[in-house]
Amino acid sequence: MTIRTEMQRQTADFWHAEIIHSEKWDANDDQSKHTPLSAAVFEKIMADFAQYGDNCPRILSIHSYERDFHFECKIDIQLLGGIVMEVDSQFTGNTPVPKTLAKASDEVAELVSDLVGNCAEIGFKELSDKFDNARSGINKLLEQWSNDGDAQIDLLDLRISSKPYWQPVFDTSVQITVSCLGEALLPEKMHVQACCPEEAVAEVMELHEEIKTRTEAKARLESHGADGFIDLTALNSLLVGGSVKARSEDYLPRLRDPDLHRDFGVKCGRLYLEATDSSDARVNWCDGYIDIFDGEIPSTMHDSLPGKPITDLIEHPFLTSEIIIKDLQKFWYGEDYLRITFEQPCFYYSRKTGRFWAVREPDGSHNLYR
Repeated sequence: MTIRTEMQRQTADFWHAEIIHSEKWDANDDQSKHTPLSAAVFEKIMADFAQYGDNCPRILSIHSYERDFHFECKIDIQLLGGIVMEVDSQFTGNTPVPKTLAKASDEVAELVSDLVGNCAEIGFKELSDKFDNARSGINKLLEQWSNDGDAQIDLLDLRISSKPYWQPVFDTSVQITVSCLGEALLPEKMHVQACCPEEAVAEVMELHEEIKTRTEAKARLESHGADGFIDLTALNSLLVGGSVKARSEDYLPRLRDPDLHRDFGVKCGRLYLEATDSSDARVNWCDGYIDIFDGEIPSTMHDSLPGKPITDLIEHPFLTSEIIIKDLQKFWYGEDYLRITFEQPCFYYSRKTGRFWAVREPDGSHNLYR
């Protein structure tokens, strides 16, 4: 079974569309390294920047991508005071490629000119002071959390980020990049958006409870020699027709894959199935429930099923009698479908060894996610 959600497929189709052509120029390159597009963009932007005299912003890089059905151009600019502005522009259309690229160079230059003009109206020095205050406030907050042992978060970058293809207005939106524990309880980069520098600290504060919960979950796992949790349905899907029924502990080489979490949904270290069943497109696996399109059950059975093993209702390699039905509901999304909510055993697993074993409560009972 290929574990991939419909939304993931659609997102991949758009953002990972085939790159037909890619060009990049950065400030460390000499002028001869310019491509025709970057040279045109550079010339038009610098002509506009001449109005700022000694406060002239500096172009750090121009990176463009022509994909099979859209065009992107990303430009990094350094303003007075060291603030980096990242402009990510995107153009779509069915015009021939040469016309699209020519139009793009004009529109990118105009867009950058407008955005930098907005910053100039605020004042480059005033804006720089606001970013210095935001950076200082964030670092002070993160140091406090680290000292308290609540959460380890490191500030990596603070910049103006403009993505006009989804941001409806030109503003000084701030992108805060931090390093922290992700949902898989592994270190990763996280981007936090703030509407302005003054709101940056408040936006980072919103991370506290989330990262604290992940830190506590990681500590609990490490105390048991585990790297994560995995739901029974997800584990069964890896066994290719096998089952962990009557096996509370075993080894599965696939669990040693460091990128295993990319094949599933993951929430605070717990892997769960989130996919359309490749063997039956009518079946969608989700966190704690399964949706079955065209699924029907007699009304006389409906009230008697909660509390019973899901195998009393459905036969599937991923389902075993330990999975208990909680509720059944009918929904409509273009067509009728049946949603079966269930509770299931969860297992610890180790990435180092591939071992998995049952999560037990102090009284010996199996821990069920509800």
